[in-house]
Amino acid sequence: MLAFLAGERCGIAQPDQFYVDMLRWTLTMQEKAGPETPRWDPTIKEEDRRYNPYKDAARGFGYLGASGADGEHVPTGSMTACGLANVLICTGILEARNSPLYTGELQKSAEKAWWDGIAWLDLHWSVDHNVNKGNYHYYYLYCLERACDLKRINLIAGHPWYNEGAQVLVDQQETTGAWIKDQTHEPRDVLGTCFALLFLNRATPAITGD
Repeated sequence: MLAFLAGERCGIAQPDQFYVDMLRWTLTMQEKAGPETPRWDPTIKEEDRRYNPYKDAARGFGYLGASGADGEHVPTGSMTACGLANVLICTGILEARNSPLYTGELQKSAEKAWWDGIAWLDLHWSVDHNVNKGNYHYYYLYCLERACDLKRINLIAGHPWYNEGAQVLVDQQETTGAWIKDQTHEPRDVLGTCFALLFLNRATPAITGD
């Protein structure tokens, strides 16, 4: 989806139906239900937070869905952040086009998916591991950066995610300059270092220039 977003910025557009289909597919990867959680809105000021009465169902995303049938169907930190990024990219493009295919019903579903996904990240807040996954820690951090910077969010669950994540990466850098922890694919040092640098550089531009 980041590649398609880059293509849009370079004038290589995809039809509205593509983004509608991708959005609908992404929503199927999210849990159907989750615990009710008071909304911690990362976009409002701290002094206004007491006036936020909303509650959301903390629903995460899994790699192949979130049915819990096996390890690929369990919501994880990395996949929840990826799912949220997909939602932001698809809705951002469709909204910018005022697409008639982006119906009120779909908007409502996407908004609920966003807030419920944020609620899941709030409930399972972590930067020192990929929640519900024993590996892919640095990939998770990059996924978190992607979702938050697309929306220009600086806090998750009241935590400055970038500062806390950056401190973890600084502490875990090898003497060689590489990051290796929890990488499962070769070359481990190259992949881990790439994800760490993408996070540290905050490599994902926001959806809009507002």
